[in-house]
Amino acid sequence: MSSYANGKTIGEKQAQIKAALGRLATVQLPPGLEALKELAPPRGMSVRVSLWRKQKHQHRQIRSDADVGYWDPQTCVAVVSFEPAEDDSGRSSSNDNQANREPSENPIADLVIALDSAERDQRFRDFVGIKAFRDQYLPARGYSWALQPESRRSVLAKAIDQGLVLRNSVPNPKFPSYPTTAVRVNREHPEAAAILTSSSNERSIFKPIAIPGIGLSNTVLAERH
Repeated sequence: MSSYANGKTIGEKQAQIKAALGRLATVQLPPGLEALKELAPPRGMSVRVSLWRKQKHQHRQIRSDADVGYWDPQTCVAVVSFEPAEDDSGRSSSNDNQANREPSENPIADLVIALDSAERDQRFRDFVGIKAFRDQYLPARGYSWALQPESRRSVLAKAIDQGLVLRNSVPNPKFPSYPTTAVRVNREHPEAAAILTSSSNERSIFKPIAIPGIGLSNTVLAERH
């Protein structure tokens, strides 16, 4: 196992692989590598990546908050699967996954839109924990800038400094003595309001189709420690 000094987590590694697979459909590959496009998610689907450690008679999934050093291609396996993409209301949509593949010129706007989505995501119950949002939810959105920990911290810090994002402490149900830092969109901020209005107008152009029978992922992103 490698050193913990790099600071990256398994969740970040999974998000990095997921984002790379999501971009396969839109990039030109060198001759001989075209078959890799078979790993791109089909239209209306999103890709899911999980990393597992091989054991004697079984495999065990590596926790997303574990250090990336636990990932060793010689003793681990990567499981890639596809599932219907979901829009902000939990319905299946091909548009959100496609939009996240586009290069972004405004990471602050990306972050505000993502936080607005997280606040309405059923996987977050009473609040959006800052660490879960920054280190798990943002990379999973597919933004290229969000794949680097330093970039995520910098963009979030700027959004907080500019007042677009509010930060506060909330009680931790598991550890009452250690409050959790939560974040939320400052909807009274003119720039934040403009970003959300623009995003809402763009989404209204599309008509997502609900696919019944497949529930929301049971992966809990809410921070509870």
